[in-house]
Amino acid sequence: MGTTASITSGRNPHGAETASRTFTGLSELERSTGVPAANLLKVLEVELSFHSRVLTEEDSERRRGLYRELYAAVHPLLASDRSDSTYFERMAKLFASELRNKSVLDLGCGDGSLLRAIAKHGSPAALTGIDIHPFGQVSDGFITFTHGDVIRFTVSRPVDVAISSQVVEHLAPADLNEHVRSVRNSLVENGTFIVLTPNRLWGPHDITRVYDFTSSNRVAAQGSHLNELTYRELMTVLHSQGFEKLTTVLPFADRLPGLRLLRLRPFLNLSIENNPSLRQLTYFIKRRGRAVYKNPIVLIARKA
Repeated sequence: MGTTASITSGRNPHGAETASRTFTGLSELERSTGVPAANLLKVLEVELSFHSRVLTEEDSERRRGLYRELYAAVHPLLASDRSDSTYFERMAKLFASELRNKSVLDLGCGDGSLLRAIAKHGSPAALTGIDIHPFGQVSDGFITFTHGDVIRFTVSRPVDVAISSQVVEHLAPADLNEHVRSVRNSLVENGTFIVLTPNRLWGPHDITRVYDFTSSNRVAAQGSHLNELTYRELMTVLHSQGFEKLTTVLPFADRLPGLRLLRLRPFLNLSIENNPSLRQLTYFIKRRGRAVYKNPIVLIARKA
């Protein structure tokens, strides 16, 4: 792995643009995350520099160095007492039918919160997590944590289900195909790939929300989200890398127990993306100044 200069060094290429903007979404982002505003602004400075550098870096090993450097810099700043345990438990219950009695691999597992929720609600056979940032997880005999790359990786034994939750948006476009190929190679025959990622047309979803918190596609992501996608774009990638039978869940199914088991083709999601009037309607329906429905990408794919 090649060494890289500090991502906070040098001139911020977004400096002039940043200086001319007002942080209209800062207070709402602080309220929703529980992270102090001062820390959020420090994260913004770091991530603006990172975004530009990683997208223009052609060497894959140097990009990996930039990823590691970024997460080491921002994770301490984003620490919060606020827990997302309810969200992870909803996700574990939503995919319980795919996870039951299966071996599960969580890519970009963070501190293991989703894996622990799956252990509690998903009745899996085995759980493994991989993350590039060392969160200090301790393997407990049922959950195995590995400190490693989620772009180019191998597993000692193929798994039944791989989950990529809130990961692909953090990968440079040049690294996305390799991530998906590695996932495919890690799966058993007819294995399942579950992908969750925010939808670009309801962005931005990263630190750039300090500029605009409305989730109405007014500002492009310029922070750690390097590759916010649409349903159509991600489906094209999955098909090209050997996945088929793509299905999704109904809107808000994670909050509605009676709808959790339903799986359907993502026609509704694609229709909303492709219809400007429907998109504008979702932008109009707000809570606390932010669009209520953001058409999040949830795809369940089978290894062809």
